[in-house]
Amino acid sequence: MKAQMGLPDMKVPIAYCLGWPERLPLKIPRLDPLSMSALHFEKINPQRYPCLPLAIKVAKQGGAAPAVLNGANETVVTAFLGEEIRFVEIAETVAAVIKDFEKALHQVDVPSFLQKISTLEDAEHADKWGRKQASKILESII
Repeated sequence: MKAQMGLPDMKVPIAYCLGWPERLPLKIPRLDPLSMSALHFEKINPQRYPCLPLAIKVAKQGGAAPAVLNGANETVVTAFLGEEIRFVEIAETVAAVIKDFEKALHQVDVPSFLQKISTLEDAEHADKWGRKQASKILESII
């Protein structure tokens, strides 16, 4: 068995994304596995964590889908933290954005950045598209 473990810090995945294919130098503490007493694993309950199956689906789909999901999630979580929506509306809204994205892919005038991410700007546009779609959906909820 092999495991990739680390301290809960988004600096590592962000640095991987920004530096790809190179690795950026990071000065963060390393995980000390000897200080851990045990690891415990359970199956994930998709009813309890509905965003996880959606994230897995989007990751497998690839292309602009992960950037759209990220943008939508950022917008919806901000609305939740601002007490504008209920917790359960996070997953519902993000799933609705992904459905809108999938419909958009079948339209004639679909923007190229939704079809394929070729540049950082494409990813930014897809992220903004996801944020905009989430904002539209939130307007009808709030």
